[in-house]
Amino acid sequence: MSTSGVGDDNGSGNEQNYRGKRRTREESRSVVVEKMLRKEKADRLVVKFDPLTGKSVGKIGTSFNNMIHQIVRDTFSPRITRWADVPKTDIEVVYDRLDLKFIYPHDNKIVMDEIEKLQMKALREWRYAMKCHWKKLGGEQNKEAPKRTPYKKVDPEQWKALCDFFSCEEQKTISAKNSHNRKQRPLEGGQGSKTIVAHVYDGVDLVTGELPSVIDTFQQLHCKGNRWRNEYAAEKHDAMTHMRASQPVESAGSVESGDEVAQPKDLEIMTQVLGPRSRHHKGYGSMPRLKAVGGSRATSSRSTYDDREKDKIIATLKEQVASQEEKVAGQAEQLAAQAEQLAAQNRRLNETNEVLAQLQKFIPGFQFQPPTGPSSDTSNNLSNN
Repeated sequence: MSTSGVGDDNGSGNEQNYRGKRRTREESRSVVVEKMLRKEKADRLVVKFDPLTGKSVGKIGTSFNNMIHQIVRDTFSPRITRWADVPKTDIEVVYDRLDLKFIYPHDNKIVMDEIEKLQMKALREWRYAMKCHWKKLGGEQNKEAPKRTPYKKVDPEQWKALCDFFSCEEQKTISAKNSHNRKQRPLEGGQGSKTIVAHVYDGVDLVTGELPSVIDTFQQLHCKGNRWRNEYAAEKHDAMTHMRASQPVESAGSVESGDEVAQPKDLEIMTQVLGPRSRHHKGYGSMPRLKAVGGSRATSSRSTYDDREKDKIIATLKEQVASQEEKVAGQAEQLAAQAEQLAAQNRRLNETNEVLAQLQKFIPGFQFQPPTGPSSDTSNNLSNN
C-alpha cells in the first residue's frame, strides 16, 4: 500500500510537473513551423513579401521573422555588440538554416536587405533582454552582483564580459541618451511585435483582395478603445482624413493570387502629413537601405524643419540688411548735399578772393574791411524807435 501510495504520489507529481512546465518561446517557434509544414504538406514554406519595403507578410511571414530571431540567438556570440563584428560564417549559417524551412527570393536585393535588418534587430533585442536581466540583478548598483547569475544559455565567461560592457561609463551615457530620445517620439502605436506592414496586409478584403487604407490602419494602431493614445496622433489623423476627402478616390492596392502584393492606398497622403524621412515612411515602416536600392538620401522631416527655420532667419537678416542699406543711402544723400553746399561756398570764396586781388592790383593801398554787424548804440536807437 505504502509503495503504491508513494508510486502514485511520484507519478502524479511527475505528471503535474510535466503539465506545469511551460514551453519556452524558442521551442514554440519550431513547433509552429512544423505544424505549418504538415498542414501545407510541403517540405518548405513559401514566404510572401511587400514589394515596397521587403517585409514579410502573413502568418508564414511572422514565423519566418521569429525563426530568424531564434537562429540568431542560437548562432551568434552574446558578446557581439556591433553588427560589423558578426562573422560572415555565422550570417551564412542563418541563411542555410532558413533555407531548410522556407522559400524566399535570394535574388531580390530589397528582401535580402530586410532579412539582414531582421538579424540586426534580433541581435539588439537579445542584447536588450540580457541587459534587463543585468538590471534586475542589481547591476546598476553593484556591477559584480549579476556576474554570479548568467542569462539563460549564455556562457559564464561571456556573461561576465557583457556585465563589464553594461557597466562601463560610455555605455551608460549612450543608454541614457537613447532612452531620452525614445521618449521624444510623438507616435507610439500598438502594433506589438508585428510590423505595421503586416497589420496592413492582415486587413486585406478576402472577397476583393483589396488592401485597406494606411490611414485606417493608422487609426487602428493609435487608438486604444475609443480614445487616441495621444493628441498628436489624433491631429495627424484628422489632417490625413481631410486631405483624403479633398482628393479623388484612389484605387486600392490588391493582393494578387500569385506571390507579391501591391502598395496600399493613401500612403502618399500619410507621407505628406507626417513628413518625409530618409529611408522611412512614418506610420508605415522602414524602407530598404540605399545599398539595396541605390539613389540618394531623402530629406528628413527634421532637416526640413531646420531648413524652414534657417529660411526664416535668413529672411529676417535680409530685411535688416535692406533697412540698414536704406538708412545708409539716406545718410549718403545728406552727405552729398552737404558736400555740394561746401563746394559752392568754396567757389564763392575763390571768386571773392580773385576780385580782391584785382582791386589790390589796380588800387594802391586798398584794404578790404569785411562788414561787421550793427553797433550796440545803433541797436539801442533802433529798439527805442
